[in-house]
Amino acid sequence: MPAPVQADLDPVNLMITVLAAWLGPSLSQVLGPYAVILLASTAGAAWSLGRRDPTERRSAIWFFLRVNLTACVLTSGIATLLSKAYTLSSLEWTFAPIAFGLGLVGDDWPAVRGWLGERITNIIDRRAAQKD
Repeated sequence: MPAPVQADLDPVNLMITVLAAWLGPSLSQVLGPYAVILLASTAGAAWSLGRRDPTERRSAIWFFLRVNLTACVLTSGIATLLSKAYTLSSLEWTFAPIAFGLGLVGDDWPAVRGWLGERITNIIDRRAAQKD
């Protein structure tokens, strides 16, 4: 009996397989990761859009475009930083949650900046206290 085939079922490889049927293998290798990023960031942006005032939803197309472009630009870099910090074996599993998170943030970047600033300040204060 032959050994079972180990399939890569991460979202990126799955999307590459689906796109290969339509676009061919070489193009699907390039577009597969971005398709996952766009789908995940669109899902996050949909949740973020639901938090907005209904009178502001007229600009939904611009909102989705802005959020998706941001996710396309930042997801790979954030995934690379995470893989170095946590020695991850594969970046592909991180693309969807990172892109979803970026989409979910939506227009709340000032709050994220404040939260991140507090964390960095706390780390610096703790390290300074340890040196004393």
